[in-house]
Amino acid sequence: MHTASLNRDFRQDAFVAAFTRDGAERWAWNFGFSVEDVAMDERDGVVVVGSYEAGREDLGVLGPLPGNPATLANVYIAKFNRVTGEPLWSRGFTASGPDRGSPGLESASLAVTKEGFAAVLGQFSSMLTVGARTLEAEGRSDLFLLGLER
Repeated sequence: MHTASLNRDFRQDAFVAAFTRDGAERWAWNFGFSVEDVAMDERDGVVVVGSYEAGREDLGVLGPLPGNPATLANVYIAKFNRVTGEPLWSRGFTASGPDRGSPGLESASLAVTKEGFAAVLGQFSSMLTVGARTLEAEGRSDLFLLGLER
């Protein structure tokens, strides 16, 4: 069983856990910094989206992930096996937020199809890089829609 450890600098951390129908713990993972949304697919997958600070050691099971170490607004998406907790994959996307004190994503919603494809609708400020494409907010903040295969 994984033992959670607190994010040293911000005194908070994110976690995802699974329990049996009887309430017994199956597995749990923690990682810095935030979880914004969680969704399950019909093939025993749990997908999680949130934000992180690049270069931190407390990304744990997620990382290392690429990103801008000057902000807490980098975006991650990770998938776990719902039954065993095994990490299946994780992706990080570089962002630039307002400052180091930013709480990360202002909001993000996640949907997963029964085939296991994930889609994230989120809000970012400044810039967000997805693959070779950099999105720039046209005001204080903007929305992004990101689709991922299994």
